[in-house]
Formats: sequence, C-alpha cells, structure tokens
Amino acid sequence: MDNLIISTTVQDEIDLLLSLTQTVMELNLRGGIANSLDAKLAVAVKALEDVNENNDVAAINSLEAFINVVQAQSGNQIPEADADAVIAEALDIIALLSGS
Repeated sequence: MDNLIISTTVQDEIDLLLSLTQTVMELNLRGGIANSLDAKLAVAVKALEDVNENNDVAAINSLEAFINVVQAQSGNQIPEADADAVIAEALDIIALLSGS
C-alpha cells in the first residue's frame, strides 16, 4: 500500500473520486440522497483540481461528509452492503490524500 500512496498523483485521486461518483450513480438512489452524495463528491473533485495543495484537506472534509450521509442512510435508503462498499472506497481515497 505504501508504494501506491507514494506513486499516486492528484489525477489518480480525481479518477478514484470519479469512479466513486459512478458507483453511487449506479446505486439508483432517490433523487435527494443521490444529489447530496454527488454534490459532496463534486466538491472533493473541485478541491483537488485546484492548484492549491492545501485543498486536500477540503477534499477530505467533503469525503467525510459523504461518509456521514452514507452511514445515516445505510440500511434505509442505501442497502448495507452498498453503503459499506462506497464507504470503503471513500476511506481509501482519504488515506491516499492524507498520506497514511
């Protein structure tokens, strides 16, 4: 995992976020929940596209907000297995961004 973290570029992280966005779209969630999750992921992508390297923190905060919404809807509007999968993806991206 350390080699992956070292070799990961911002574009790789953006690609992972876009993949996560696609996964969320494929869940066919109700409009309000889908829009909320999509907005949080879009903010994270926008933060990473900015030239300011300090915006990684903003991307992490947005991903944590994404995770909070998914956890709140797990077993309700989002099936538990799907919630667990997208949370795991988000946590992987956070780990890459934080360098841990």
